[in-house]
Amino acid sequence: MGLRGVAILAERGHGTFQIGQKDSPLAIGLRDHTMRTPGQFQQNFPRELAISEAAALAGADAIQFRIDHATEDRVIGVLKAVRDASGWETRPSPHINTVLAGNTPVRGRGVSMLFRLGTYWACVCEIAVTPATGAIAVEKYTMAVDPGIVVNPMQLKRQVEGGAVMGISHALLEEAAFDQSGITSRDWNTYPILKMADVPEIKVVLLNRPEVGRYGGGSEAANALAAPAIAAALFDATGKTARRLPLKPAFIQALLKA
Repeated sequence: MGLRGVAILAERGHGTFQIGQKDSPLAIGLRDHTMRTPGQFQQNFPRELAISEAAALAGADAIQFRIDHATEDRVIGVLKAVRDASGWETRPSPHINTVLAGNTPVRGRGVSMLFRLGTYWACVCEIAVTPATGAIAVEKYTMAVDPGIVVNPMQLKRQVEGGAVMGISHALLEEAAFDQSGITSRDWNTYPILKMADVPEIKVVLLNRPEVGRYGGGSEAANALAAPAIAAALFDATGKTARRLPLKPAFIQALLKA
């Protein structure tokens, strides 16, 4: 199935059971699809992480692996654009001889991509992980976007940057906590978001393709790229695969010790 097929399935991804619905005497639960890039955000994390894992198992570079298995020119174009703009080092993951101890950060990079509403996206994320604390810092973030015809490049870049910040915040911090009484995340202390001091260097590359003859879906999908790219970068840095979100320090500490 190509990226277009996955995007179509994403629009049908709202028929799943709500959280706790099966066990509820009222057959109701907590809804889990009401977030930006609905349906596809949840799909893109496991799919792109699995592709990065497949590249590692094949001993291949994660971007080149995607290029080698792509048939659409726009997919290949956006991958090459993000590779060049980010200064990507072509090699397999993970790093060799990484020491996972102490306060010395270990670094890695990861990639992800997405097709949504006529727009092709690719992202490269560079992170630093502190083994002693489990804290992940996103240091550099590069996105390449092919929406077809670019009408207002400055505004599109701003929207993509905003979506990138939202995606990083989702991946590292955001989690709606609840107990049997209901939602317990009620303020910015119990539901933290990314602080301005933690926003990385963000670079956005726009691919203007007027020959496509149409406009893409704007900037909504930008937030769905960060989670799989950061998780792939974590694997590159540590050899450990995170299969849940958010990537909070306590979870990462436990993962590194496993």
